[in-house]
Amino acid sequence: MVMPACLIVAVGNYAPVITSTPVASVNEDSPYTYTLQGRDYEGTALTKSIVVKPSWLTFNTTTGVLSGTPVNANVGDTRLPCGSLMAQPMLIRFLPLR
Repeated sequence: MVMPACLIVAVGNYAPVITSTPVASVNEDSPYTYTLQGRDYEGTALTKSIVVKPSWLTFNTTTGVLSGTPVNANVGDTRLPCGSLMAQPMLIRFLPLR
């Protein structure tokens, strides 16, 4: 008996993808945390970085965690630009306490 065969050919390098969704808003004086997660189809280790961020936010390049606590002066929209192949532009809305 002859079994059917399947041949899959992958050519080239596939760009890595981000698999996480950023937290889009947070109240002032409340902790903000977002963990950047991604995948590379070839299994290459990903390098995580952030180009520009507000001074009250910290970013851990090992864990991919972006965190901080916005205060009243931070209320409003904050754009985090991106500038790499694996890029995730973000808009975070910081809300006043009511």
